[in-house]
Amino acid sequence: MDEWQLLQDKLAKLSSPIGRLIIEFASLEELLNSMLIETINEHDEDLGLIIITDMPYSAKTKLLFNLNIRILDMCDFLNPLIKEFKTIIKGLEKAGQMRNEIVHAAWYELNPSDSKVKTKTKVKKGFPSHTQKRLTITKIDDATKFINKLEEQLEDFWERQGGLLDAGH
Repeated sequence: MDEWQLLQDKLAKLSSPIGRLIIEFASLEELLNSMLIETINEHDEDLGLIIITDMPYSAKTKLLFNLNIRILDMCDFLNPLIKEFKTIIKGLEKAGQMRNEIVHAAWYELNPSDSKVKTKTKVKKGFPSHTQKRLTITKIDDATKFINKLEEQLEDFWERQGGLLDAGH
C-alpha cells in the first residue's frame, strides 16, 4: 500500500473520534454560555447573548472566572467552593487547548506509522519551530472523556453554587 493510501486509512479511523470530541466540546461550551448568560443577567437572556456572542472560548472562560470569583469571594458561605472553582477553570482552559490541538492539527501531514502530527507552529526571532505530538485514537478518546467529566463537574458545581446562593448560606 502506498503512503497516500496509508494516510487515508489512518485519517478514516481518526475521523469518528475527532468528530465525537468536537460534539462533546460544543456541549461543554454551550453549558459555559448558559452559565455566563445567567451570571450576567438571569432575567434577560438577550443581554448575555449580546455580550458573549462574538467571544472566543478562552475569553468566555476568563469572563466566567472573573464574574464568579467575585461572588464566591464576597459570600463567606461560598468560600469553600473557591478552590474547586479554580480547578474547574483550569480544566476549561485545558479542554480548550486539547480541542484546539486536535482540531487544528495538520492532519494531512500525519505520519501513519507513528501517529505523529504537527500541532503547533511558533515563530521566535524569525525562525519557525513546530511541535509534533502523537495523536492516537486513544489520546483523542481520553480528551473526549476529560471534556465529558469536566462538563459534569461544571454542571454539579453550578447547581451547588446556585443552591447555596438561593439558601443564603
